[in-house]
Amino acid sequence: MLDVLINAAGLGDSGRFDRAEPEKIAAMLHVNVVALTELTRLVLLQMVARRRGKVMLVASTAAFQPGPEMAVYYASKAYVLSLGRAIGYELRRTGVTVTTLCPGPTATGFAEVAQMQGSALFSGPMPVMQAAEVARLGYAALKAGRPVVVTGLPTGSSRSPRVSRRLRCCCRLPAVCRGRGRATVPSPEDRRASADWA
Repeated sequence: MLDVLINAAGLGDSGRFDRAEPEKIAAMLHVNVVALTELTRLVLLQMVARRRGKVMLVASTAAFQPGPEMAVYYASKAYVLSLGRAIGYELRRTGVTVTTLCPGPTATGFAEVAQMQGSALFSGPMPVMQAAEVARLGYAALKAGRPVVVTGLPTGSSRSPRVSRRLRCCCRLPAVCRGRGRATVPSPEDRRASADWA
């Protein structure tokens, strides 16, 4: 019996969609969508029956926008975010919480596997967070039962970027996007609009 599930497996690849290898697309969808969904449902059945448990699904900041040159990966992470928000809402009175972690660029082996070592995402102006810090912030959000946590987005001026410690996303995308690359605190309108999802 599990009390906590952290569903963090994921694959990525880069390149034009029409030139992608079908096997890589199938593998990415199987790991990022199918396996994640099946494992989450299997574990949730036990947790709901016991009326306690915590689930973390690992998506990405990629979940909030389309991703040219990584179309399937970005779409798969949008699925993870949508699934996490929906089932978290469905289970809100069961004693089980679902947290979706949306990390920005993080220092792991992902960039190498996805053939993105030299990309602006990992070598540009945005800071790349260490995996331990992302895990710490994600775990704190999981323990608190937060529906979504975004890590790795800079705040403040571009001259002295700070990494957002806890940016609780609203369901509506503009709360994250209005800052043109900088994280922003959701406006009162966004908070009211997403109250049913929080």
